[in-house]
Amino acid sequence: MMRARLVRHAGIVGGGSAKVNQDAFWADRNTKGTALLTGRGLCEAWPDAYVFTIVRNPFARLVSTYENKILYAPKGPRLGKGFAKDMAFDAFVEAVAETTDDSADFHIRSQTSLLFGGGDPPMLHVLKLERLQTDWGDLRRGVRAKGFDIGRPPRPRPMPNQPRLAHNPWTPRLVALLNQRYAADFARFYHDAVEPEWTR
Repeated sequence: MMRARLVRHAGIVGGGSAKVNQDAFWADRNTKGTALLTGRGLCEAWPDAYVFTIVRNPFARLVSTYENKILYAPKGPRLGKGFAKDMAFDAFVEAVAETTDDSADFHIRSQTSLLFGGGDPPMLHVLKLERLQTDWGDLRRGVRAKGFDIGRPPRPRPMPNQPRLAHNPWTPRLVALLNQRYAADFARFYHDAVEPEWTR
């Protein structure tokens, strides 16, 4: 609903068969009205833009990537060299730790690099996925001040039917590797969450 509302408001026209809620819609070069910008490029093109983003705890983000891009990806992982279908979780974390942001697929690239690699965007409103339902009101009020109602928060996605990781995969060594790999994310967004919360 949120993406559809934004598309209608901005007059964006999709060029392919992908639906607006799919990443392929936004990645399609034939989609008119979208562009991938750095923070600096956004400042230059839209200096008065109201910019928001949703970040995720690096531990939960990496487990989700492992499940969806390694274990259950129909065509196998597309994360670059060093990654293979059904590889063990500890081997996956080690491969992520050895992959630098400048060569990383965006699923394993640090969120700091994705958001601030080209300069800080103006008025960036950061929401955390873990608090999305409670923090959405502040975002909605900020966007309304710009003359647009973004609507209610997206509904949480239902869990797939495939079996997920049944036990806590985080050993002290893997925790240390992740803290080092995503040090900038922890410092900027999750300085109080350098240990994983396992609630499965």
